[in-house]
This record gives sequence, structure tokens and C-alpha cells, in this order.
Amino acid sequence: STSTIPGTTPNGPGPSTTTPPLDGGSGGPAAGPTAPTPDGGGGIVTSPPGTTPPPPPAPNPAPSISSPQLSPASFQTTCNPDNDSAVASVVVNDTGGTLSVRLFHTGPGGGAGIPMSLSGGRYRATLGGFAAAGSYTWRVQASDGTSTTPAGSWSFSVDPCPG
Repeated sequence: STSTIPGTTPNGPGPSTTTPPLDGGSGGPAAGPTAPTPDGGGGIVTSPPGTTPPPPPAPNPAPSISSPQLSPASFQTTCNPDNDSAVASVVVNDTGGTLSVRLFHTGPGGGAGIPMSLSGGRYRATLGGFAAAGSYTWRVQASDGTSTTPAGSWSFSVDPCPG
């Protein structure tokens, strides 16, 4: 007579009811060589060997404004055609974009914005036609399409007409 130990099955003739794992492990999938994924594994795309991806473009620095000059430093209102205007100029450095430079002035009689043009390495604009004498200020704004730089609050005088 055959006796069985509780919790076990007899080892009799016929097929076994359990199948051992193929890899000799704990019942997981069979081990063996695996093909690498197209992205190099891990989901991170890498560059082909021997190449380096290009660096991101450097940001375009803002224009810089320096060396303000006004010649002559003071002038008269429109009563004296030989001395009723002055040329304001600045140096503007910029590395990219389409540069636009404007001069603004304020004082008695309001203010205005005047485009400045490049001549002899400086951006220049003529101030003139002031009907009122007094103290004015001028400033410059340079824009390269990416950033804008304001500079100054430089003063000048418009002298009254004699008499």
C-alpha cells in the first residue's frame, strides 16, 4: 500500500503536473541574448558614435550704447539759423538682428523721437527747430528685434534769442 505525506502528491506513472522553468530560475521568461532597442535602450536617444550634437544657439546679447556727444553743447532757438541746431551722436554695439536706433528729447514744448543714422561709426541725429528756450534732455534707444536698450538722460540747453 502506498501512503502519502499530507501536502504532497504521489509520484506515480504519468505526466508530471508541474513544468520546471526553462532557464533554471524562478519561473520567469527564458534567459538568453536580447536585441538592443533602436534608441540604445532606456528610452534615451543617443548620437551615433563619433558625432556630437550641435550646441544650442547662444542668446543674442542686447545692444550697448556708449560715448554720447552733442555738438555744440548748447544752441539757440530758431531765431539764429547759424546756431539753432546740434548733432547728437552715440556709439552702438550689437551682434545681430536689424538695428534700429532712435533719439528722444524732452523739455519745454514737448518731446520727440528721431531716427538716428550710422555715419563714421556713430549713430547721429540733428536736434533743432526749438521754439522755446530752456533745459532739455536727450536719450537713445537701440533695438535689434530681440532686445531693446535705453540709455541716457543727458541734458542740453536751448538759449533764448538775444533781445
